[in-house]
Amino acid sequence: MTNEKIIESLECCSRANCDDCPARKGLNRRCVQDLCRDVLHLINSQQAEIESIKTKRDMVFKFSEEQMNELEEQILKSVELDVEGIKREAYEQLVNKIKATSPEALLKIITDLTNE
Repeated sequence: MTNEKIIESLECCSRANCDDCPARKGLNRRCVQDLCRDVLHLINSQQAEIESIKTKRDMVFKFSEEQMNELEEQILKSVELDVEGIKREAYEQLVNKIKATSPEALLKIITDLTNE
């Protein structure tokens, strides 16, 4: 029986309306037993499907977490490289400023710094 027919049959049973019941088989009450068997099968199938979906979802979250960890490592490595580049650039700028400054001005800067 299809899921829709099972639900329809359960609705009929809940209202004691055997006339419209798709599970009805003649005048015997074996239809109730058959319906219970079909309902149990449907419930078990749906529970198995839910567990499968949960497992897949957990795998996706775990995979995403691993990807995030890798991305974090890559970002940290790139920041380290950028820090070294910034230091190098700052030293180059300092050297260029020192070269462009007269010896008298450098002496004054050094004297001022040592007096502080």
